[in-house]
Amino acid sequence: QQCQQAARRELVDPDQASSQTCIAAYEFCSISQVLPGVRSGRNPYDVRKPCHAENPVNCYDFSAERFFLTDAGVQSALGVPWGSQWSTCNMLVNLGFVVSGDFLSSCAGLVVHLLSRGVRVLVYNGDTDLTVDWIGSKWWVQRLEWPHRQTWDATPDREFRVAGRSRGRVRSAEGLTFLQVFDAGHLVPMDQPEVALAMVQEFIAANSR
Repeated sequence: QQCQQAARRELVDPDQASSQTCIAAYEFCSISQVLPGVRSGRNPYDVRKPCHAENPVNCYDFSAERFFLTDAGVQSALGVPWGSQWSTCNMLVNLGFVVSGDFLSSCAGLVVHLLSRGVRVLVYNGDTDLTVDWIGSKWWVQRLEWPHRQTWDATPDREFRVAGRSRGRVRSAEGLTFLQVFDAGHLVPMDQPEVALAMVQEFIAANSR
């Protein structure tokens, strides 16, 4: 609650927010909400796993991806200047989101705008992700201010079954879908590739809810 209050207090009017106030809110939320999990040595993107010793920032071993994306043939095929170094996250770009206030700004209004234009929206989370947890995501989805909120609230969750097995819980109505993926962290396609594929296939199908 204190983190939410800090974000709201500093970013009620994004046009009036300075980089100092944005950073202050970001630091408060990071220190109080994120840092305890990081200090535990667990992977904040998947609390089932320890943080990878050689990558304490992102907690995964991305050596295979780095090897692939720095290959001269791959870079040529992608149109990337030869010799470019790939990194998991560009912290300079990340900092721009922090100081501008974007990091703590809500995008709920943009989601409502998409839905009002008939664009279907899928929100999904792995259920062992601490950084972007499914409880928080479902919370803001349930509180969207849109014409079909009551219909969505009245729609029950159902099993998301893949290959005859229950692999998650899903709610979908009026073009808005929320899916909690079982046994997956932040990188759902890595942890549950079969489920991720089924999720995308169902979402883009002509008879998708």
